This record gives sequence, C-alpha cells and structure tokens, in this order.
Amino acid sequence: MMNKQLARFSVNDFDKYNCLKISIWYWLTIAFLIKGYVVALLSLSNMRDKLAFIRYVYPNPDSFYTSLLTGIPGILLLVVILARRPGAATVIKRLWRKFYHLLVVAVIVETVFVWLLVEPDYKSQVVSALAQSALSLALLGILAFDHRAKINLSEFPEPIETEPSNGKKQKT
Repeated sequence: MMNKQLARFSVNDFDKYNCLKISIWYWLTIAFLIKGYVVALLSLSNMRDKLAFIRYVYPNPDSFYTSLLTGIPGILLLVVILARRPGAATVIKRLWRKFYHLLVVAVIVETVFVWLLVEPDYKSQVVSALAQSALSLALLGILAFDHRAKINLSEFPEPIETEPSNGKKQKT
C-alpha cells in the first residue's frame, strides 16, 4: 500500500533516511505561527532603527507581544520537525504522530488571540484579522488534503544499514 503512495515521487523527494521530505505546507504553517519571531529577527538586522520594522508590521505593540506569545507552540513544533531523525527521543516520536493535531490547536490559539485584540472600530484591524483567519484555514485545509503531508505523518526516520567495502554492515 505504501509503495503505491510513494510511486509518484522521485528519488530527489526523499531524505538521507529514505523518508519523504517534509511537505512545504508544514514549513509554511510553522512560519505563519512564528511570524512574530521572524519579524523580530528581521528587525534586529536593521542597524539604524531596530524597532522600525516591528512598528511597520505590528502598529499595535500588543499584537506584536501576543504574536510572540502565541508563537511559542510554533517554536516547539519547529523543534519537533528539526529533531525528527533516527534515535530521536521517544517524546519526539509521540509528538510526531500527533503533529497535525498539535498544529491545528496552535493555529486555533493564534486565531483566537488575533480576534481578541481586534477593536471593531478599526476596519484595518478587522481586515487584518480576517486575512489571518483565512490564511489559517487555507493552510490547515491544504495540509489536511496534501498527499505528501499525510505520508510524512506516517513515517519516522529509522537508521539505515549500509554495507561498506569491508563487508560488515553499519548503521548510519
């Protein structure tokens, strides 16, 4: 069954552990969740006014700080993706099996906090909250139906045995 699912992918679609490379949609969803941290890092690169970019993206300081707070689950999920390799801790393996559901919870929390900060009198805040909500739904919807993303969740890297020139098997 799994071989039929993998037949549509080329050799370049696999990593060094013979697992399908992580779907771009997982990476984009993580980037969406940690956008406050991305903005903070980008603003640090501005040598003249380190806060100018933050003020441009987040005119309301409360929304920036809330983005940092709601980005914490995204950071933790990023750690899970980066720690996904052979010999990973049991907790990483358990979290990987539930990764999509954890991602959904993190996106819902992000969306709720975005709407809590909206002041209905300011149309720009409402439009921004609607855009973020639509993007959240789109990302989760795409992930729910993405073939690669489904396969990613069913795999976890295992050590690969290789046979060197001396004839003895080694694990890599």
